[in-house]
Amino acid sequence: MFSLAQAHRGLTREGRIADEQLQERSDTNMVNLMDQVEASTHDPCTKRAWVEYLSEHPEPLSTGWNEVDEPRAGSIGVVGRRAAYSVRMHTKRELVVEEDRLWSELHALVESLPADLVAAPGYFPEGWSAKDLLAHIGSWLAEAGVILEQIRFGTYRPEEIIVDAMNRTFYEAMKDVPFTTVRSQAQAARSRMLRAWGALPDDTTAGDRWIRKAGPEHYAEHLPRLKEWLAELGSKG
Repeated sequence: MFSLAQAHRGLTREGRIADEQLQERSDTNMVNLMDQVEASTHDPCTKRAWVEYLSEHPEPLSTGWNEVDEPRAGSIGVVGRRAAYSVRMHTKRELVVEEDRLWSELHALVESLPADLVAAPGYFPEGWSAKDLLAHIGSWLAEAGVILEQIRFGTYRPEEIIVDAMNRTFYEAMKDVPFTTVRSQAQAARSRMLRAWGALPDDTTAGDRWIRKAGPEHYAEHLPRLKEWLAELGSKG
């Protein structure tokens, strides 16, 4: 049976698949996927046949969560307002690339911390650590995965979500969880979210919005402070 606590053993410290053959196959599949999407832009026959995962149709940038309240500046887990970190992505292909790029950057920064500093408080004045940040992001990735499954099966009902309250709930649930488990859960939650997104039909606006908000825009929101925090820890050392 799959165990989140053991999931990290299948990945390298950089977040890639430890089995080189499987990683190569994954890279090849992604390249082929991108080529297929590109072809669908110009070939009507290909376009009619392409019914999974990606679409090239542009969408207007959403500047806020329709289902989720904007967090207040200064609340736990928030650096400024989320709208300030909007990432302009017009196509699903761009969204795929940007999500992967920003996740890789965030993951690499967290992994660069020594084991004795990853749980050191100070990322936020309230006492968050880099481990708490990763748990926070992973929790929202898990939430997005649940929502995307609901969208897929027609059970999704947009509703108001109080971000600050959910942030506190996530923090209390994860604050005592070891870093290796937090990391595994975040990686597993991201994989589940992306799989759920891939199973949705084209032009699923609500699904794309949740991917943007829980994924690249959320990563981009936290990256500036994470870089500052690593610099502060480095100066103390």
